[in-house]
Amino acid sequence: MDLQSIERLVLVGGGVGINPFQSMVQDMKHSEDWLPRKLRVLYATKAVSPIKPEEILFLNELRSSISEMQKSCDAEFKLFLTGVGLQDIKEMEQRDSRVETVMETVARRITEKDLDEALGAESSREQTLVYVCGPKAMTDNFVEYIGSRKGMEKKRVMCEKWW
Repeated sequence: MDLQSIERLVLVGGGVGINPFQSMVQDMKHSEDWLPRKLRVLYATKAVSPIKPEEILFLNELRSSISEMQKSCDAEFKLFLTGVGLQDIKEMEQRDSRVETVMETVARRITEKDLDEALGAESSREQTLVYVCGPKAMTDNFVEYIGSRKGMEKKRVMCEKWW
């Protein structure tokens, strides 16, 4: 797939699976050659109360990079936190106003509906590229699900497996 043909890039990371995406986002942020028209980053990780953003792997770097990229492309960042509740998220947002403007934070796992929303309209999916990286079960399930969606082809759903 030619980079120039990619309209939408979807990065789905779970836990330490965010590592390769941090590198990719940094590279895109500094690229003068290419940015997707639309970037969707979904990041799921465990947290403890009270939530300390600085303890979530690459969170501050991702927020900063994606905020900067929003000037050049339609970039969205959604953080999924397990192990905490909505009140914990509200308290985190009150302590750190940058959270509200750069990303949406929810207290749950990534769902199929979240994946479908990130993929966008069926009619435009032939220009969508997806990368998934995270725990084995999550990665395998998401790759299978995304590859089976209307308008998607398995060859446009990549994954990073380190196990």
